[in-house]
Amino acid sequence: MGIADVINEYQKKRFKMCIYGMGMIGRAFYKKVIAAYNLQIDFFSAANIEDVDIGEERKVNKKDLLEMEEGVLIFLLVEKKREEEIVKEFAGKENFKIITYNQIVKDKLFIRKFYEVNREKTEEKRKNIAVYTCVTNDYDDVHIPQYIDKDADYFVISDHQSDSTGVYQWIDIRQVVPKGIVDYKEQNRYCKMHGAEIFKEYRYSIYLDGSILSKGQISNFITKITDCGLALFCHPERNNIFEEGIFLYAMGLYDNDGILKQLSRYLEEGIPLGTGLFACGIIARDNRNDIATKIMHEWFYEYITEVKRDQLSFPYVLWKNGIDYNRIGKLGNLMDNDEIEWLMRHKKRA
Repeated sequence: MGIADVINEYQKKRFKMCIYGMGMIGRAFYKKVIAAYNLQIDFFSAANIEDVDIGEERKVNKKDLLEMEEGVLIFLLVEKKREEEIVKEFAGKENFKIITYNQIVKDKLFIRKFYEVNREKTEEKRKNIAVYTCVTNDYDDVHIPQYIDKDADYFVISDHQSDSTGVYQWIDIRQVVPKGIVDYKEQNRYCKMHGAEIFKEYRYSIYLDGSILSKGQISNFITKITDCGLALFCHPERNNIFEEGIFLYAMGLYDNDGILKQLSRYLEEGIPLGTGLFACGIIARDNRNDIATKIMHEWFYEYITEVKRDQLSFPYVLWKNGIDYNRIGKLGNLMDNDEIEWLMRHKKRA
């Protein structure tokens, strides 16, 4: 029978719980292991119990403890050289059950439970949201948030350190992007679309484009995430990728032949005209959602093999995965939002 089973058995018998020994071992045991099991310790005892800083009503000296007639489960937390002596004093008293420190540290199940619970408590304390931006080749300034969301940690992924305020934690882009990706735009999009891997210790990640200024409680975006694990803003001006393609063609800022080739392929594959269009500068993501991760990976592949305009390929990837435009969470009006401001400019022109 393991220690956990013993505890459970004597709890059912309504035995009182007592820690004997309030030195270093006893204090550590009470604060960590007993707390991990949510046990109620009824009283404490020790050779010097009068000197222990615990409420007087919970102190019992050894003499009074030995004279108790009710059932008591004692956690004997003393050095081994004193353990045998104290066990002998309680020998023959059927209303006492003793668990020694040396029994506890040899019980694998009990120790495993101790570490599991304490790890869970550590994870509960950790912030669940990573807010990040990515700046490569000095393409954007790093915009310091006007409001620091207490539920989030802030990161900038870049090829150089640029924030001296201490708001952002800097991540060297060379530590997260595969070595084979050397184009600075592709490095940026890798980070944009692989937030789940980069911030795997966080439940959620929120990507902010370099043209976005955070000015409110950005963690509110997490509430908009749907079963697909994503939430984005709808495009404020155009409704589908084909309108976007015509606009880009007229502007002449990208490879026009490439735009025609890419969208022609999408049409040949059967994508409908009403795909919807997203403003992809902000992505709220559930890092543990498999659908979202699959979409991000396929989106990155489309980006590096087609025109370097990720808005064109995102609706296509959704369609290929059988995901309707309306299944993606909507973050609201990009042009009128309390949490962010779209600056509509970059430091450099792509």
